[in-house]
Amino acid sequence: MKRLTLLFGALLAAALCTLPTADAAAQPKPTKYNLCRKHPADGPYIVYDAEKGAYAATADKRGRVRVMPYGGGPVEVRSSRGAYLFSVTPHAVERGPRELPQAPKLFVTSDLHGDFRSFATLLQAHGVIDGDCRWSYGNNQLAVIGDIFDRGPRADYIMDMLMAHHCVDIQWGNHDILWMGAAAGNEACMMNVLNLALQYNTLDIVENGYGISLRDMIAFAQETYRDCTWFMPRNPDDKDYLKSSMDTLSKVHKAVAILQFKLEGQLLARHPEYGMEDRRLLSRIDYQGKTVSIDGREYPLNDCHFPTIDPADPYALTVAEEKLVQSLREAFRKSERLQRHAAFLYSHGSMYKRFNGNLLFHGCIPMEEDGTFTALEFDGQTYSGRALMDYADAVARKAYYSTRDDEAHRNCVDFMWYLWCGRNSPLFGREKITTFERYFVSDRDTWAERKNAYYRHIAQEETCRRILQEFGLDPEESHIINGHVPVRTRQGESPIKAGGRLLVIDGGFCKAYHDTTGIAGYTLIYSSRGMTLVSHERFDGIEAAIKENKDILSTSSVFERTTDRRRVEDTDIGTSLRQTIRDLEQLLSAYRLGVLTPKEE
Repeated sequence: MKRLTLLFGALLAAALCTLPTADAAAQPKPTKYNLCRKHPADGPYIVYDAEKGAYAATADKRGRVRVMPYGGGPVEVRSSRGAYLFSVTPHAVERGPRELPQAPKLFVTSDLHGDFRSFATLLQAHGVIDGDCRWSYGNNQLAVIGDIFDRGPRADYIMDMLMAHHCVDIQWGNHDILWMGAAAGNEACMMNVLNLALQYNTLDIVENGYGISLRDMIAFAQETYRDCTWFMPRNPDDKDYLKSSMDTLSKVHKAVAILQFKLEGQLLARHPEYGMEDRRLLSRIDYQGKTVSIDGREYPLNDCHFPTIDPADPYALTVAEEKLVQSLREAFRKSERLQRHAAFLYSHGSMYKRFNGNLLFHGCIPMEEDGTFTALEFDGQTYSGRALMDYADAVARKAYYSTRDDEAHRNCVDFMWYLWCGRNSPLFGREKITTFERYFVSDRDTWAERKNAYYRHIAQEETCRRILQEFGLDPEESHIINGHVPVRTRQGESPIKAGGRLLVIDGGFCKAYHDTTGIAGYTLIYSSRGMTLVSHERFDGIEAAIKENKDILSTSSVFERTTDRRRVEDTDIGTSLRQTIRDLEQLLSAYRLGVLTPKEE
């Protein structure tokens, strides 16, 4: 206690030695506080108050606190029993100019879709990683706004690279949540994962990346299905395949698709609250007439071979299908590498993030046509706006981490599929996903996937301001940074919307989008000087880069520049530090007033 008294008495007095003496009328009058009967003598504490000036606070051994004006000169330091020890004369303290570190950079990208080569090349070009894929961005931060998986060949390589670095933050995309749902044991999510891998010819990640064998599925498909022309996989890499291999892949593709529609139909029957009964299309097929009813209209089917479907109970699995599903579920759950990647997505990811006054998320905030937030009811509660995002985040974590085996946990696991493609899912942002129509109906009008009203309202600055306020951010200074939807640059669309309140950051690496966008998307660099939007030309691979001396070409344009450079004190870290300081100050004040007393040794 003697050392503590000396420390505070000497340091605080020294820090205030140059303060002028306040007028007597402005000085606080001596005050006595009977805090407790037994209290050690303490002080003096030299305190500066903006209104009262400098004063000395001392507590005697009876617990009485005495406050006296301090006009300079020596101060007495006493023992815990009140005995005089010595005097201290405050002296001047020289302080250098205040230097605060600059705020760290934030490199934002989105929608990588498994294109490891393009992603790694982009990070190297901007100094985030070096030539050996090692982190070289210091204490700066990398943010990925969703959709690491699907369409591209090796999302697992991207995950390995992200896990090797610090300062990485992820906002989940619907394709990420799909794999997370599969890792959690959602069977409908599993079939969607396999369907996309077959559709884009990226089975390597399933079999070689995560060690999930498809041998039994291949044998089942070859025995069950015949010509499957409509299920020929896409071949984005222009590889040469034997006709027999393509035939086998098409049969496996159809087997997986039928299983997907059956399992999704079962899931939707369990959850009428999803409001998606119209998507149970297997029960809307006229198996004799070879047509399907969609939105009240009849359409002819281009493939009518359904050997595993019972028209009386179209969503029931056969014995062989049930065995396949259970085997695959076990394989997904026991894939050690997949589970590591899923755990990383949970530990470093979320539905949204507030970062230094900016709101980052992948999909949308579901809205009605009038611009109000869509209200959804789950578990007897209604959620909209930020509350809906928080609810989705909490349920997704329960689906993966809960060890319970009851209906509540199964509902959480089912909800992962809803986040993937549900009608009002914040990650999906469309009325429906038309996978069935694309396989079985030739009329392309049925393929349309109408976007949520959010995408028609975000061009309005008022809408973006309302969203920012919903998430507790300043609409005058903050921005929305959004992924998910490719920017149609070829058609003149701008990634900057609503007067600069919203920026669409779609990495656009996926080759399937290049014809639509005309470029390889955008990234955002957020630094102490402001925001820089970077557009990228398409990366056509290592061979083209060598032959044509062409790498990823990027064009930078300053979106917003600050007059005064942003410092750490202006960031979320600064806010946290200020709160810590306030907490410590309150703790010190409580000790000074005797609310807290030192523990007797």
